Amino acid sequence: MFLILSLLGSLPSIQDTIFPQEYLVCGPFLSGVRESGWRNLPEPKDGSRYIPKKRDTHFSVMATGGWVEWEKVEIDSTGWLETNYPNVKWDTLQDFYGISALFNSGYAYTKVKVKKRSRALAVAMRCGFLINDASYAGDIYAKGYVQVPVVLEKGVNKIWLRLGGAGDDRVKFMLIPIDNDLRLITKDATLPDLVYADSTGPFLAALPLSNSTEDWLEDVKLVVGVDGFVSDTFDLPSVAPMSFYKAPFEFSLTSPISDSIPGDTLLLPVFVVWEGGRTEASIKLRC
Repeated sequence: MFLILSLLGSLPSIQDTIFPQEYLVCGPFLSGVRESGWRNLPEPKDGSRYIPKKRDTHFSVMATGGWVEWEKVEIDSTGWLETNYPNVKWDTLQDFYGISALFNSGYAYTKVKVKKRSRALAVAMRCGFLINDASYAGDIYAKGYVQVPVVLEKGVNKIWLRLGGAGDDRVKFMLIPIDNDLRLITKDATLPDLVYADSTGPFLAALPLSNSTEDWLEDVKLVVGVDGFVSDTFDLPSVAPMSFYKAPFEFSLTSPISDSIPGDTLLLPVFVVWEGGRTEASIKLRC
């Protein structure tokens, strides 16, 4: 009965990918390496977040003439947003002040509308982002496996991208449907390299989990093994709503790897069970 009520009350996922096509973009603003924040933008007296309009201007020491404007910029055919800031002479800045003069921050703003309150996975390559007033880290290195669980409110949702780097920036943002409430992020697992005809273990490893629901996941267990591995079970702490947890574990081989194997790769079966659910995956081990 508890599981049925939980499923009935769970927040639905968006059904289709949302890919904003156009942004208002402003920058660059002089910034330190890995420095972030919103200090270059006005702060309304009522405490709300500033909402830009096309042609709004702000002071910037990096621009010729000292001012930058919010301009409409469309994504390219591959989905990337490129800044191409006007009135900025990057070569001149570097010649006069060195490489540190190229480090900057900038902002991109857009809106998306949904018919009902929904969950989604945000893919933010090479940038951080805000949705309404909630701030998130993105996939800074654009590896593709950082998919952040977020909540979209019914109606219009305001999205900000935090841009930055040395020179012009190139970022990508989209919202994709959730296909599993608990995701096992095998591409970001911490794993050993196995050696032929060597030890059977135990070997240390860690696997990131992502809870894409608004509920705590309780009684979580990570099970590893079978098919050439020693089966073992590890109790994990409760996983907070809409969050990540990197689960440490150990695994052992039933016998040493005696000869070469196709692709020098073993597949380690893993699955996670919790109160009301189960998910599984295979982790690639390099030999």
